[in-house]
Amino acid sequence: MNQRRRGTPCSILLLALLLFWSSGCAPARSAKRAHRPSVDFQVARDERWDLVQLDLDIELCPGHSNLFGRGTAKLRLVRGQSFGPTLTLSEVSRFTKCAADVGEAGRVEMKPHRAEVRFPTSLRAGQEVDVTFEFSSGGASCPVVVTPGCAYARCHGSWYPEPLVGSAAAPGTTRLNVPEGWRTLANGKLTESRTEGGRRIDTWTTDSPTARSFAAGPYSVQQYSTNGRTVGIYLLGEDSAKAKTYGEGLLRVLEALEARLGLYPYDTCSIAEIPDDLAAWKGASDNGLILAASNVVRSDGFNVALVAHEVAHQWWGNYVGSRNPSALMVDEALAQYGIVLAIEALEGEQAATDFLRFSRNGYLPCECARAYFNRIRGQEHDKPLMQLTGERYDYWLANAKGHWVYHMLRQRVGDELFFGTLRNLITRHGGDEMSLADLRAAFVAVAPPEAELETFFRQWLDRPGAPVLDMTWTAEDGADGPAARVTIRQRGEPYELRLEVAVDADGASKTHSIQLSAKKETFLLAAPGRATGVRIDPRHQLLIGDAVYERDPGQ
Repeated sequence: MNQRRRGTPCSILLLALLLFWSSGCAPARSAKRAHRPSVDFQVARDERWDLVQLDLDIELCPGHSNLFGRGTAKLRLVRGQSFGPTLTLSEVSRFTKCAADVGEAGRVEMKPHRAEVRFPTSLRAGQEVDVTFEFSSGGASCPVVVTPGCAYARCHGSWYPEPLVGSAAAPGTTRLNVPEGWRTLANGKLTESRTEGGRRIDTWTTDSPTARSFAAGPYSVQQYSTNGRTVGIYLLGEDSAKAKTYGEGLLRVLEALEARLGLYPYDTCSIAEIPDDLAAWKGASDNGLILAASNVVRSDGFNVALVAHEVAHQWWGNYVGSRNPSALMVDEALAQYGIVLAIEALEGEQAATDFLRFSRNGYLPCECARAYFNRIRGQEHDKPLMQLTGERYDYWLANAKGHWVYHMLRQRVGDELFFGTLRNLITRHGGDEMSLADLRAAFVAVAPPEAELETFFRQWLDRPGAPVLDMTWTAEDGADGPAARVTIRQRGEPYELRLEVAVDADGASKTHSIQLSAKKETFLLAAPGRATGVRIDPRHQLLIGDAVYERDPGQ
């Protein structure tokens, strides 16, 4: 083949063609294929393979910036028909071996990032296949980073073999072979740890279906416990004060979120420090473990916002997976609202409201009401939350506007129904995936008619933007005493809003609840004395424009 591409004489080509047809090569080729199925080996549209058991044996060689892995996987065809599973690896990993008992007429075809296991006859749903494999990964780019000072791999990225179509989560073991001075953190429980030949060998075991991640390095490890819950803090270097700050803070965040969302879904919850130059993020959440950049854990105090967001991801995005339409509203926006819940529990309602409006130091300034109105609303990248896909501004929308929608939904239906519905969704979709449409339907199904959730969701999920209100008022002496005549205009297409309006007078205040639905409406509202001021949405319960948001929050 290569010689032909370099230039085989035409006479030789013509002779070869004559010999090909005269010798009956076409029938002979068909006879050769008779040893394999006559149908196409391509992946069927309806097939799905899930991992039933996964055991990984990982050796880290930091001096070579490589990871060497081997393992066994049991896969089950859960839907459709198939001639066998296709396993994939990310671009930073390569297969070096793959084998399965496919019989004499089957085949295992291995490419650097793809291995096809094919049987001679079609398999049906319920049948299982055992595959053994070896692979290697290298470099310092996600999802696998191996350096002389630290190593990690994240479950989001096919760093180990997983089905092309199906789930990469499975019970089983992750055995990590690392330098003796290193410590490891992986999914599940540490069930065995030994030293051998100047190496540490740790075995982590998970009994529930889990996509695999790990961190390893010369960590100092501290554990903290309360109410039967133990957390671990893995720091690159001894710092008992910092470990205590983060250990106790992590426990408080866990307790706050468990009180609202139900039992934490994984065996462990630990934070591992990752050097700044190896992390393209401030924090990252995988099943049962959190990776945090050094600049986060080494800053003053405890970063409750970042930790709460990543811990909330253990429920939203990890345990309950997300799928379109608008997967970002299921994982990112709900994790962002986890920050609000943690701050509310640890610091009070006012601090939580301030975060919704302005974010806070140590967290992203682009993920709050001020950033939404200043940078996104009315711009070309503003879109309905139901249509988020994953573009750069979609993340901003989910985390700047999306968590506000959940906050407003909570005010509308009350805590009991709001958190009860979220817990039911976690039970129903745990270990699987959920879409924003699933969440929307669940709330509509249980909410009373007076909540008018169809209208609420239609205007907050199906259209871009958010209300901006202009208000004027005058003090009056009404028939029933002092009052304020308040006129409110909505810019653009009007929203239906349940709005609080506070009328102030001589140090006193009276709050009214009004219903807005038209572009311009006027209300006569009683005052506790001669009116001296009027404030709309005084408790900041709604995502509406505010003059204070006009100051640029920065990137």
